[in-house]
This record gives sequence, structure tokens and C-alpha cells, in this order.
Amino acid sequence: MKIVAWNVRGAGKNSCASTIKDLKKAFNIDILAVLEPRISGPRALTVAQNLGFSHYHIVDATGFSGGVWLLWNGNSVSLHVVAHSSQSITALVTLGNQWWLLTVVYANPCPRIRESLWKYFDGLACASHLPWLVLGDFNDIASADEKCGGNLDLGGRCFVEWIDRNQLVDLGFSGAKFTWCNKRNAEGIIWKRLDRGLCNINWRLLFPEAHLSHLPRVNSDHCPVLVSLDSNHYPTRGCTPFRFQAMWMSHPDFPKFIHANWSIGDGHASQKSARLKSSLISWNRQVFGCLFQKKRRLLTRLAGIQRKLCLGHNPYLCDLENELTNNYNMLLEQEELFWLQKSRNTWLKEGDKNSRFFHLSTIVRRRRNKLEGLNNDNGDWITDKTGMKHIIVDYFQCLFCTSESVGDYSLLPQLFPHLEEVDLVGLSCGVSNEEIKESLFSIGGLKTPGPDGFPAIFYQKFWELCANDIISFTKECFQTATLPEHINETLIALVPKVERPVSMTQLRPISLCNTLYKVVAKILVARLRPYMAKLVSPNQVSFIPGRQITDNIVVAQEVLHKFKTAKGKKGFIAWKIDLSKAYDRLHWHFIREVLWEVGIRGRILELLMHCISTVQYKAILNGELTAAFSPHCGIRQGDPLSPYIFVLCMEKLSHLIQQKIHDGIWKPIQICQGGPNISHLFFADDLILFGEASIRQAHLMKLCLDEFCHLSGQKVSFDKSRICVSPNICSDLANSIATISGSPHSSNLGNTLVFLLSTLKLTKQLIKKSLLKFKKG
Repeated sequence: MKIVAWNVRGAGKNSCASTIKDLKKAFNIDILAVLEPRISGPRALTVAQNLGFSHYHIVDATGFSGGVWLLWNGNSVSLHVVAHSSQSITALVTLGNQWWLLTVVYANPCPRIRESLWKYFDGLACASHLPWLVLGDFNDIASADEKCGGNLDLGGRCFVEWIDRNQLVDLGFSGAKFTWCNKRNAEGIIWKRLDRGLCNINWRLLFPEAHLSHLPRVNSDHCPVLVSLDSNHYPTRGCTPFRFQAMWMSHPDFPKFIHANWSIGDGHASQKSARLKSSLISWNRQVFGCLFQKKRRLLTRLAGIQRKLCLGHNPYLCDLENELTNNYNMLLEQEELFWLQKSRNTWLKEGDKNSRFFHLSTIVRRRRNKLEGLNNDNGDWITDKTGMKHIIVDYFQCLFCTSESVGDYSLLPQLFPHLEEVDLVGLSCGVSNEEIKESLFSIGGLKTPGPDGFPAIFYQKFWELCANDIISFTKECFQTATLPEHINETLIALVPKVERPVSMTQLRPISLCNTLYKVVAKILVARLRPYMAKLVSPNQVSFIPGRQITDNIVVAQEVLHKFKTAKGKKGFIAWKIDLSKAYDRLHWHFIREVLWEVGIRGRILELLMHCISTVQYKAILNGELTAAFSPHCGIRQGDPLSPYIFVLCMEKLSHLIQQKIHDGIWKPIQICQGGPNISHLFFADDLILFGEASIRQAHLMKLCLDEFCHLSGQKVSFDKSRICVSPNICSDLANSIATISGSPHSSNLGNTLVFLLSTLKLTKQLIKKSLLKFKKG
């Protein structure tokens, strides 16, 4: 079903009628709301009758103000108007065996009159608990970011309070950000999002795929808004990944089923898990059944039993009622676990009675992550599934293709501290049963699994059954320094960075690794982590035991304070570096060289490189898998190993800088007399370089960065990076430094770091502690 609401600003125009007919033809509209028609009486009836809809209901405009028309096709939708006011029409819509309310609205521009509409809607909400969609022109905004231009407007307080009071959900939108424009010149132009769709929770649960689009604005200062109850993209059966459902484990026969099927045939744990999939799918269909159908049948049986008991006592029916009630309660627990697993919520504990919340969270997350289309390299908007899959695969194949490195790794400063022989032995010694079990049980039970579909909770629950297979599988990986076939296959989930992504660069790829792979990776991490503080300089604080991000925040705040108070001829530079796709671009040979320099050799080195270099990806598009592709560089976001590998590789940039300081050509900043020299601070892949403000220093910073990037495969996004200089520097020098760096001159270091640097309350004790840590390093 398609519903369109459009503020036409005058339905009597010939262009309005022709535009509506074109919209109806293009989008196959079932229901149309015409807002602010500015005509009434016989003329309004004549125009409405000629728009091509079989039924209509008209609330006349008062002169040139207001007016709402509701038009629909009786052969495609059953709709009955149940209420109307001067600002809205409410109808009961019947779709199959589903009933819900649709309210189309044109809110009065006068705030006082508009407030009466919110009170009227409060009455509607109290009178009915049906699913409810409210659609149209609300003549108000909900927040300041829904307006561009003109005076600051935080949104109507009464409007926002009405939304909160009735627990309404905004449908969001795709398309242009704003729905109304005053069509003034560049200086006086104002944009607002006045038109929207709001629904109650019941409606959102009833139509989880419903989405709203802002159509192109023509022949009005408002754009039409289109609500589609169904998505254009449903996954094809057979193209979706298998997912183990945690609720299956609550079935009384499930343990017996797993014990009977796990040990069928030979092979390691991964192969037994793979064989179990088809059996689980059959068992789910034949034994467990559809959770929601079972719940409906149980409630129907309970209602029948209770009707019989009203006629007279029956001990058998009383016992049956108790049994069915217990079954119903078990179904509720299963349903809660089902939605908890899908919702990805980790801050509510299992066992909390929040099925409705988890269900809504799942629907909102799915709808937010749904991609209705993508721009290709030519800027064309592609909406067909096959074309979108090609865009995704081509993007990643281009991203993961390796480029020729420039330079010789051996020419870099070799400054990693020497690890003792006992440390190296600890890294490469045989793996114990306790390590394997600890690794498995450290994985979140309901963490999203990889292509095998089995979350950690399955292996944790059936540890006694699976232990020998998992232990032998893991020990074989460490003994042979290889991973079995398929174990390193990985899914890529595409998470939007922005509200309405239209291109691949606006999506964040998160790798979903197999649980059994994570067992191996976490053992490697557990062995590597204790030596990170020794290997990595105090300039880096992320993923290093005993260090906190606050340490670098304190130092950065002190340096920026030094900037503000700088006097005399000596000025300072701070260069905030933005690395583009930092994990995805790391060269594998560079990683190997770094690990070799650290002292990692033999089988443990080969296993680490095998974990990194034998990955095969499939991306997930709206629940459906793309074709497989293999990378030639990069590490995975979502792999437990990746943060530690990345930090070790970034340490080579730190070595470069340290060498330049040792040679006396990099001039760092000294916060105070006798204090430590500050040349750089790293927050994982967020970097800040510091130095004295000079042309030579700027060239040196750029040279070090280029040398590191050429060897490692990293790429700096110079336009997103920021150069900040102390205020005692003349503008000519500041501009020259910005030109050399290739980054814009700015008064701050970017939104992320401004937020970090402004949220920490400094105390003398905290400053002293952080600077001491830095100086000791």
C-alpha cells in the first residue's frame, strides 16, 4: 500500500491536478491526502472528483486558509472516515484482517490554534488503542537540526511534548533532508522539515518494513511525502545466512536432539557445526514450530477451556488450563529471548521482561539499516538488488586491492624494545585446555556470529559435549599454524554512519567472524596483550593495559592551553590527522615486518598472518548475501586481533617521530619547564602531531607522514584533517603551514576531539598523574 500526503498550496491550479495524476501513475498511490487546497465548496468537489480516486472526504478550507482532503481507491483499500476536525481527518483502514487508524493532518500555522490540535489528538489516542499513523504537514519542527537558515528555532515545545506523551515513533525518511522551502534568495532562504510521518508503537510493530520518502518538490513549496508499507527489498530464500536461535535451547527436547546429532560423522568442531545446520532447520520446522502461531493456538485453547469451566467445574480441564498456562509462560520467555537476540541490545539483562522493547528495537534498527538504493561510481541511483550487490562487491574489491609500497622497511628506525627469551617462549608455547575454555567463555553469548551462524552461547551451553572437539580443533590450529577451510570466512555488516546513507563511503563495514575463529584469535590476543605496554610508547593509549584515554586527553588539554597562552616569536602547530579506512588499508607485508621486528617468529607468526591473510568475505545487503570476494590487504573491524595489530603498526610512525627528535630536527612542545616533550598523541587511529610553528617543521611532519603511509598502506584524508596554530603566529605563516600540510587551517581539532577535550574535568592530581605516566614512558 502507498500513501501520499502533499501540501499543494492551492489545488485549483492546473499544474496541481496534473502533478497529482502523474504521482498517482508513477507510484500507484492508494491513499492521497491533499493539504492546504485553498479552495472549497463546489469547486473543491469538482477538482477532487477529477483526480482519479473513487472515494474522497473533504474538510473545506476557510477562505485561503487550511483545508484537508482525503482521497482513496475503494477497489484497493477499505477505508472509513471516523472523525474529522478543521485540521485533520481520521479514518479506519482495513487491510486483510488488520485494522488501524490513519490521521492526515494540516496543522494551523498559528501556534495557539495548533496547540488545540495536539489536545484533540490526545483524545483520539485515549479513545483507541489501535495501531495509528499520523501523516502530513505539522507546521512545526521537533529539533533545531530540522531547520536551516533564518533565526535559531529549537522546535515547538508543545509539539515535542505531544510526541513524547503519546510515545510516537518518527518514521524517518529517505531523500532530501527538508520538506519545505521559502524559495527566497541565497541570503534569506529557509529550509524546514515540516512534513513527516509519526506512528504509535503498535503501528510500527504491525508494519516493520514501512518507510517514508521525500519526493521531489514541484509546483509547491512543500515536497510530497510517500509512505510505503512494504519494502522494495525482501531477502531471497536461500540467500540469507543461517542463524542459530538461542530460544531453541529452552525446548525440553533440544539437549537430547543435540546429543544425538553432534557426534554423527567425523571431523573437527567446525565441520560438526556445519553438518548440524540442516538438522536444526528441519527440527525447527517439524518440532519447535512457529513461536507466534503456537502462542495464538495456546490462547485460543485457553479461551475455550475457560468458557467450559464457566459452565461447571472439571478437574481435567483445570489441570489442562494450568499446563497450557505454563506452556504460554514458556513461550513468552522464548519470545523475549528471540527478540533480545535480534535487537543487539546489551545494556538490558537477559530475563528482564522487555519483549516489546526488544521487538521495537529490532524493527527500528532494521529499518534504519535498510538500504533502498545506492549511488554507483557515476552518481546514478541504483535500486535493484543485483545492481546494489555489484556496487558493494566492486567497492570492497577496489578498497582491498594492494598498492605497491614505496621504500624499504629496514630503513625505518628499529625502536621496538627487546623482548626477553622467556616472553617469546610464552607467546609461542602450546595452548592449554584452560586457555581454550577461558577464550570461549569470554565471548558474549549472544554476540552476532559469522557465516557458521552459531553464537558462543551454543558452545558454552553444550561445553561438556563439544569440549573435546573444540580443544582438538584449537590445538591443531596452533600446531599447524593454519586455520581449517571455511573457518576464516567472514560476513560484512553495513552499518550507516549517517541517517540516510546513499553511497558506500557513508557505511561502516563491521566484520562478523565465526565463533570458533574468535576462540583462536582471543588466545592470541591474551598472549600478546601483556607485552603491549612494553612494546608501545605512552603516546598511544588505546588497547594498552593500564592506560586510559583520559591520560592523553589531559596531555592534549595542557598542550592546547600552552597554545592559547603562547607569546613571543615561538609558536606551535597541532595537526589532527584523519586516516581514511585505517584498518582496511594496512599492507600485510608491513604487518609481517612489524611482528618480526617485535620478535615474533615461527609458528605463532605464521598463525597470526594466516588469520589476517586467508579471509574471504561476503557482505550482507538487507539480510541477503552478496558474492564472495577476497582481500589483498587490510585487517577486520570485528576481529579480536585487529586493534592490537593496528596499534603495533602505528607504533612505527611513533618510531619515525622519535628518531627525528633524537636527530634534533623535530622540535616538540614542552608544556612547562622541566616537563615532558610532546610531539604526538595517538587515540588508536586518531592522531595529533605537535611541533614548533615553522616551514621546516611542517615539511618534516608531512615527510614523516608520507613515508609511513607509503610503507604501511595508510592514506591520510587531508581535507578532513585539521591544522591548528597558536595565536601568536602571523596569518601568512599559518597559511603556509596549512598549504604544506594539505589540510585546512582551523581554530579547533575537529568535533570528536573537541568533545573529548571538553568533557573531562581536570584536577591537579589528574594532571600530575597523567604527565608522570607520559614522562616515565
